[in-house]
Amino acid sequence: MRYLVLVRHLLRVGRAAGTRTAGGATRALTLFLAVVCLAVGAASLVLTNAVYDHRQAVSEARNPIPATGSAEPELLWAAAGDMVSGLQVSVVVLEPLKKDAPLPPGLVVWPEPGEAFLSPHLRETGAAEGITTRYGKDAGDIASTGLASDSEDLVYVRPKHALAANPGVVKARGFGPAGAPQLIGEAATAQPADRLLGLSVFFLLLPACGLMVIAVRTAAAGRDRRQALLNALGAGPGPRLVMSVGECLVPVVCGALLAEGLFLTLGWSGLALPHVDYQLNPLLTDGVQGALAGCAAGAAFTVTAAAVLFDQAVARRSGGTRPATVAGGSALMRRTALAFPVFLATAVWGPLLLGDSQYALLVPFFLGSLGTLASLPAVLGVVLARAGGLVGTLGARLGRSALLVSGRRVQAHPAGAVRLVTGIVLAIGVAGVSEMWVFRADESVRASLAAHERLGRISATIEFDRGTTQDQLDAFLAAVRQKDPSVQFLAVGDIKVEGHTPTQLVTGDCAALSAADTQCPGAGETAVEAGGTNLLAQLTTPMEGIRVEAVEGRITPDAASSLLFFTADRSPLDLVVLKQTAHAELPGRKQVESFGFQYAGGIARMESQRAWIPLYGVTGVAVTAIGLLLAGIAEVRAAGRALAPLGVLTGRRRFLGGVAGWLVLAPALLAVALATLVTTLLGFPLTQPQWGSGDIPYSMVWAAAAVLTSLAAAATLWGWRTATKESHRWRPAGD
Repeated sequence: MRYLVLVRHLLRVGRAAGTRTAGGATRALTLFLAVVCLAVGAASLVLTNAVYDHRQAVSEARNPIPATGSAEPELLWAAAGDMVSGLQVSVVVLEPLKKDAPLPPGLVVWPEPGEAFLSPHLRETGAAEGITTRYGKDAGDIASTGLASDSEDLVYVRPKHALAANPGVVKARGFGPAGAPQLIGEAATAQPADRLLGLSVFFLLLPACGLMVIAVRTAAAGRDRRQALLNALGAGPGPRLVMSVGECLVPVVCGALLAEGLFLTLGWSGLALPHVDYQLNPLLTDGVQGALAGCAAGAAFTVTAAAVLFDQAVARRSGGTRPATVAGGSALMRRTALAFPVFLATAVWGPLLLGDSQYALLVPFFLGSLGTLASLPAVLGVVLARAGGLVGTLGARLGRSALLVSGRRVQAHPAGAVRLVTGIVLAIGVAGVSEMWVFRADESVRASLAAHERLGRISATIEFDRGTTQDQLDAFLAAVRQKDPSVQFLAVGDIKVEGHTPTQLVTGDCAALSAADTQCPGAGETAVEAGGTNLLAQLTTPMEGIRVEAVEGRITPDAASSLLFFTADRSPLDLVVLKQTAHAELPGRKQVESFGFQYAGGIARMESQRAWIPLYGVTGVAVTAIGLLLAGIAEVRAAGRALAPLGVLTGRRRFLGGVAGWLVLAPALLAVALATLVTTLLGFPLTQPQWGSGDIPYSMVWAAAAVLTSLAAAATLWGWRTATKESHRWRPAGD
């Protein structure tokens, strides 16, 4: 009981000391923000895992289970694709073989022949393209239980003509985890989970840890003196630890409560994340909410433990009644600085040595970049500590008091400069890496998108069910020609090996072949030259070793693996009408796509997913910018209190202004320059041909550098003003 009373008393003493000590309010605010940011960073890991676990569970639940052995099939299942509003869409064609055939998740009744169920997001995004009538009569929405997320685009179609059991059609006896894995919906285009987890670590947790380091040592001079005094009076580690906990307990608990409030608000309000418009509330089950509460509590514990351990370490190092000073930086700082070139070399040259695979790029690049940005503040700390002595010596020779005092202070207390430059380094690094990754994605697909832009507007291909009859095919082609007489069509056959040369025939009437810039061969054949500039060569894209020949003749289902449509006058092809006609006239499974759809549709979907990178990047830069501003103000205020007597003795406001400039603005400018240089070096691997060659603009880096320089200038002016007030309030005391 007496022990609990003592603990309670020490906590109260620590709380009072934290409130009354110089700079206590700034430190409390920094601790509060550090807990919130660390909790949000940890929550991003939890939510990322929840998203992928939910997606995996939904994907497994809707996988068709093949009817093998003696099992009798109860339905037919086939997958196709489409593109709506520039994004890839999964189309699932279903045909029940029995009245009581099991339903896929998300449906409560079977659609009638010629009907389709759509996901709500697809209904919204495809309204301008008439999506509700494209696949047949609108039967309703797919329920959320059958969707990986609220933004998934998925269609369940029951064709007007019965689906035949042709190749590519699965004879299924139901749905469930035992089924054959099918990449439909988000599972077909989603980025691997480890990439998003890496983004969370790099863009959220790393800046949050940087802010935590700044927070635990902000306004440290008073605490260090108090710890040294307690140590000299014989206080053991336990009482000193409890007082340190009491000093940071209130802001840490408030930060954890705010973070938990944010998580609960996300679950109750149904608000979407900004910029990416992603709904999280369907994922926030009781288990996930419990994990998020654990993130808030874990963040509070981590920040408290870091604050206590740092204070205890300083008290052990001092060994007396004065805080320790380390000229040239601490041993830990120097050892960390020695690791900087190793991490930089890993990030820049590691991908080039390991090969051309994505993981050969991702693993060394992200690990090396993480280590580089984490160790660069230590390099700056060592440099500034050494430079501080030189600046102090120069100030003594020139008779400049501001140079002398600020140089000696940085030399004696380099940790303050490290806290200041940490935010700058992380902000510029995070901004640069996020821009590199987005730009690298653009460069790697530029050629494919250019081809799609050039030919996708005037042409399209249709893959149709091999069970299509001649009458059905003729009716479809006649309907297309009736709706747009300028449309021409050709049949592209399968690749067949005759002799030693694989051959692919393109069949059509003379008008269509001529419109495709190909000589009408009559009864013979005309070879299509690979890499040719005529339209047919560009649309069929002959591969090396495969001979493409144009043949005049009637289009038949047996001679065509796909149909090629284009406009004779090169005017835009009405793809919406073509898709509606195909779904209305052709039986079974069919897929209508513009030229380059397989690239452009998936790329556009991945580009929408890459919108998360700027969201993460801006959040990380904002966190580090806050840390920079608070660290700069705290450093100048601490110096102002220590130098208040000198300010009175000199009687010059310029003295404290010069000290503020050399303590905040000069290290900030050095950090901006070095961080910008290092960030541009980190972008070198991403400019290589195997990962998307091209020049990275670094516009976000320059913008971050400009913003951080402005913040450093603002912190300098604010600190100068505060230090001047401190000097005006200072009165001599008999100490």
